[in-house]
Amino acid sequence: MTIKAVERLKRKITVENLWIYILKIIMDHGEIRGYDARKYLREEYDIKVPAITTYTVIYRMEREGLIKKISNGEKYYKITEKGYEAFKQGINLIKELLSKLVLNNSVRDKTNSSNQFIDENKT
Repeated sequence: MTIKAVERLKRKITVENLWIYILKIIMDHGEIRGYDARKYLREEYDIKVPAITTYTVIYRMEREGLIKKISNGEKYYKITEKGYEAFKQGINLIKELLSKLVLNNSVRDKTNSSNQFIDENKT
């Protein structure tokens, strides 16, 4: 069963925030081309986006100073210090949000009057 709210959430944390994935890809693989970014998004994160979307995000990232273009006959991109800082801040924000939403990987069972916690990993 597909829940629309979950699908929207998935889109928000993947497609609408490709920049953080692209920074991680550059950190893992070194200098990359736009084509490489799209390929790794698909292979490593199962994020399938049109080429134009990937290139638009890369253009914005370059304009914001998160990555820098290097020309070796082809356009390659590398991460900048500002990019490292943005990645670090983004990851810290995600960790902070998760820690507020999740307590010891448990979900409170609202149907249980004693407010016991159910460990979802055991089900």
